[in-house]
Amino acid sequence: MADQKQTAINDAGFEVEVIRRVAIDSDPHPFKLSDFEDDLWAVQISDGNRKQGGKRFSQVVVSETGHMAIMNTLDPRMFVALKTRLSQTPDRDPKKRPKDALQARLVQTLIDKYLPLPLD
Repeated sequence: MADQKQTAINDAGFEVEVIRRVAIDSDPHPFKLSDFEDDLWAVQISDGNRKQGGKRFSQVVVSETGHMAIMNTLDPRMFVALKTRLSQTPDRDPKKRPKDALQARLVQTLIDKYLPLPLD
């Protein structure tokens, strides 16, 4: 997205935000993903350290065409906690906070109904 360099969006409207932990010591910031000025830039989030060290989650996903793949991502419970905190962060873009809260609620509903996860 031209006005949000941390967000990639495809022709179907699928969006991905590129996030990273807060820079420490000699970490570069802002963090570019390539040498092209108009390319994606990772945005820092305060919970990035927690996300980076969190439990991983793998799940088989099936596309509309029947192709299968393994999706490796963070534990859905961590996603819910991260999105809940982001939705309550005062310096978060006010347009994104309702989306964060909705995503947290939706994923929590999916966990409750279809994905009972063991307590750690």
